[in-house]
Amino acid sequence: MNIDRKSTLRGLVMALCAVALAACQSAPERADEATAESGASVPAAMLGDWDGELVAGAQKLALRLYIAAGGVSLDVPAQRVAGAKASSVIFADGLLVAEFDAFRASVELRAAEGGGLEAIWAQSGARLPLTFARAGDGSAAAVPAAPAVPARRGESVRFKSGQAGVELAGTLRLPDGKGPFPCLILVSGSGAQDRDEAIGTIMPFRDIAEGMAARGWATLRYDDRGVGESGGTFPGSTSEDFALDAVGAYRFASADGRIDARRVALAGHSEGGLVIAIAENLLGGVYGLVSIAGPGVGGYEILLDQSRDILAGMGAPAEAIESSQAINRALYDMILESDEFPLEAVKAELSKAGLPPDQLEAQLPMLRDPWFKAFLRSNPAGYYSKVRSPVLAINGSKDSQVRAGKNLAAIEAAVKRAGVPVKAVAMDGLNHLFQQANTGMPDEYMGLPPAFSPEAIALMADWLDRLGSR
Repeated sequence: MNIDRKSTLRGLVMALCAVALAACQSAPERADEATAESGASVPAAMLGDWDGELVAGAQKLALRLYIAAGGVSLDVPAQRVAGAKASSVIFADGLLVAEFDAFRASVELRAAEGGGLEAIWAQSGARLPLTFARAGDGSAAAVPAAPAVPARRGESVRFKSGQAGVELAGTLRLPDGKGPFPCLILVSGSGAQDRDEAIGTIMPFRDIAEGMAARGWATLRYDDRGVGESGGTFPGSTSEDFALDAVGAYRFASADGRIDARRVALAGHSEGGLVIAIAENLLGGVYGLVSIAGPGVGGYEILLDQSRDILAGMGAPAEAIESSQAINRALYDMILESDEFPLEAVKAELSKAGLPPDQLEAQLPMLRDPWFKAFLRSNPAGYYSKVRSPVLAINGSKDSQVRAGKNLAAIEAAVKRAGVPVKAVAMDGLNHLFQQANTGMPDEYMGLPPAFSPEAIALMADWLDRLGSR
């Protein structure tokens, strides 16, 4: 179960945030440090099906635990998690601890007086109390059925990337009526994303596609290379590779007779905001560019800001924040300064920082991926300063992953140097996924209404429509 967005860009940040925060807290004794025998049998009173509700800030998630003699498993319907098995189960001194390595989390359980289970959910440096009641007895939040996902509307298409040998699969969503229609190409952010950019029930690109269709705009969205129905390989690919995929999508849409080839624009979310600027430079101009929470400053700075803001949002003291920043800088510098990946030095640094061995090993593939080094070196402003197309840059004022003020200002300044029209807007109260947010922290994404802001979609449509009257 994720209480933060599933993303390669944030995985290391969250792990090091947890380490730094834990180092400044006096955490309760860990269950796996108990002195009693860990192989003792779980008492019959704890066996069975249990319902509970996890509350993290404004986020609420219904959980169901299945405790059996042979192991523990978990359902989180809101995140489409069903039957996730605990990687280890320890019972000692009346305390049952189930570890879920896939979530980098654990649940600690004790039988409560009068029935039920008292529990602590531990994840990302947080320890959240909750209670479980027997499934069906009504004394805890009932676990709902997994929400239905509306059928995807649109035409399934396949097209060639601008990079030889890569074919991509996507959905062309045409509005009602007679074309040719203007078209917006949607380019995803960091991590292996499907065409809807789905995170559980949150589907930003599907929402944008439907909202734009209501405004008379076609959209083309596609599975990242190596994801879903798309060919190619995701690991090892960088923003420059993804830009070639966006070039292929642009050329495919422009060649469709139902699309107005003069009005094909590119929109990118998060890292996709960098990708579309690279693609535009390669294409020599498009109808317009829309950066949706995209970076304006370099990846090195983005990651440092993200770490600082998430730790601050978690309530970390100043010393934890500075410790995390020092660890991050040391890691980033040694990766950037080495021709070959400095495996042993990176492992030593992560170990010195206190990252547990299992989490250390889990982070290495992402750190070794050429994407990571390329992202650290990235300079979005360099590409935006060479665009020939009008630019709209929008961000949420509560975005904790890409700071709105700093990045919008950097994009605006760069585009002004290019001498083309630019509009930068910080939208009040929205987070990185353009949900109406409380804190803007990643741990509340899944507990908020999933819809992408209709106001943001209207802003994009209005701006794109006005370009046609210039």
